[in-house]
Amino acid sequence: MKILVTGASGFVGRHLVYALRASGHDVKTAGYSSKTPLDFRVQLSSDADWTAALAGCDAVVHAGARAHVFGHIGPEQASAFADVNTAGTIALARAAATAGVSRFLFISSIAASGPGDGAAIRETDTARPVTAYGQSKLAAEKAIAEVAIQTGLKVVSLRPPLIYGADAGGRFRQMLDWCDRGFPLPFGGINNRRSYLAVQNLGAAVLTCLQHPVAVGKVFNIADTDPLSTPALLRLICDGLGKSCRLVTVPTLLLRAARKFGLAAPIDRLSETMLLDTTSIRETLNWHPPVTVQDGIRTAAYNFASRR
Repeated sequence: MKILVTGASGFVGRHLVYALRASGHDVKTAGYSSKTPLDFRVQLSSDADWTAALAGCDAVVHAGARAHVFGHIGPEQASAFADVNTAGTIALARAAATAGVSRFLFISSIAASGPGDGAAIRETDTARPVTAYGQSKLAAEKAIAEVAIQTGLKVVSLRPPLIYGADAGGRFRQMLDWCDRGFPLPFGGINNRRSYLAVQNLGAAVLTCLQHPVAVGKVFNIADTDPLSTPALLRLICDGLGKSCRLVTVPTLLLRAARKFGLAAPIDRLSETMLLDTTSIRETLNWHPPVTVQDGIRTAAYNFASRR
């Protein structure tokens, strides 16, 4: 199968290219980075020209996006999410249909569902995204579903939680750095549960969804089998790094004081429970993550230390 992977210079895209090529697929790469060798440099936008990149392709794996950011964002940034993640995805899907591409696999995000209420989030729950990033991803999901109806393009959307690996950025890289530097970690008193996804498991799911006939038209939550508390996650990271985990408990009064100065945001974020119900992909496609979360986290941390 000839496959175009967008966002191929990013963390997720790089790993998807590797997984697809390792499975024998002919992969073309697209992105906008000038630092990474790519077959095509195309910026995601409503007027992007995908003609050359899509020529002869059987499928598209769309991992390109404007990445989620932490904290408050202004109107300009919110508009940028819509321009890239929504309008850019719609333009790509329409171009794919015109080029005769059969299947379009969209890497969405659990942010499209919203934060949940402590129970495991299901695909059938009413989506209430609270961030501009999540809203842009949900809008893209809905729009490409309409493109599918209009054109016959076979669309599949995946909603992962935080995706981790040795070369991940964002929140996981932040935790790797904290543990690697031996910082005291103020998460000892947290009793939460969060779903995570090994980048290898994402690759396995993409391979399944590209070929399984029943996947077409579906939106699937995808995550590792076992959720973890934040303290358990940090212990696994430290274990992989070969370092002791310096977890401390932050007194409630001190945490309240920190919030007044905006210093408690990372603690608050990592204190939340966020669970994904992955029954649908497991039962519909008979898909099960090949890497356990315990092995995945330890291996990611070990490889991070090795690369350092």
